[in-house]
Amino acid sequence: MARPTLLIKRDQRLVIKLTPAEYALLQTRAEAIGLRLVNYARSVLLQQEAAQQAMVAVSRYDRLVYSEWHRVGSNLNQVARQLNAFGSAQAPEVEAVLRDIRDLIARERA
Repeated sequence: MARPTLLIKRDQRLVIKLTPAEYALLQTRAEAIGLRLVNYARSVLLQQEAAQQAMVAVSRYDRLVYSEWHRVGSNLNQVARQLNAFGSAQAPEVEAVLRDIRDLIARERA
């Protein structure tokens, strides 16, 4: 965000209190798009373009998690296709795979 001209000075303050988790979240989002926290917060409050970029910017970790979930979904789709084409699998085998997937989802949500 560009600085205002010399004719328009930023001389007003807005003070808000955040929890450590809220502060860390904002700091992470600001860093993800290469802004200082103050500039990021200003752009969010004023609903400017930098804030919109931050909402869609994802961290490297998020991209890796998405990629892994995509692979899991693809594999699950292939299993379902084979089961539909050649008959049903044994219930214990299917239940074991579903249990693993449920565990992964639970870990990701935690």
